[in-house]
Amino acid sequence: DKHMGRLEYHDFLDFIGWAEIPFWRELRKRFKIKLKVKQLADLRSKAYQRLLRKSRLKPFPGVLQFLKALKKAGKPYAIASSSPRVQIRATLSSSGLRPLFKVYVSGHDDVKRGKPHPDAYLKAAKLIGINPKTAIAFEDSDSGAQAAQAAGCRVFRIGGETGCRDFNRFSFL
Repeated sequence: DKHMGRLEYHDFLDFIGWAEIPFWRELRKRFKIKLKVKQLADLRSKAYQRLLRKSRLKPFPGVLQFLKALKKAGKPYAIASSSPRVQIRATLSSSGLRPLFKVYVSGHDDVKRGKPHPDAYLKAAKLIGINPKTAIAFEDSDSGAQAAQAAGCRVFRIGGETGCRDFNRFSFL
């Protein structure tokens, strides 16, 4: 990119699951990026939305059936994500899952502190009317697992050791 040079996937591994602003603060410092944190976050969101408009994400096997079973059983569920709301919506739309989610909480837009702090999980649990200690969180990152555990949730890790790809970047309560 003209603003920061080329960063490779391995440059981001330490930051998977981080809240947006701390993520960009650290990358900016580490790679001596000139743009301001908000500019970087906005550029990323715009690029992410453009990319998803051109593609179709495929949920992990079993996710659609699992969500439909939860809905049919009347069990509440939500997303607690580090991502900005626009990125959450874009991912849900691209994966075809947007109609199944009434509640999603952004660690960037909806709470003061993003992951690894528990705020997004606590807010999501409150919005769907459950005690987080009775919730199960599916997480793909260390910071997300820390956030879910700090909120009192039981945590199941999903995805590979290197973190998120496509839809598994979201956490379900």
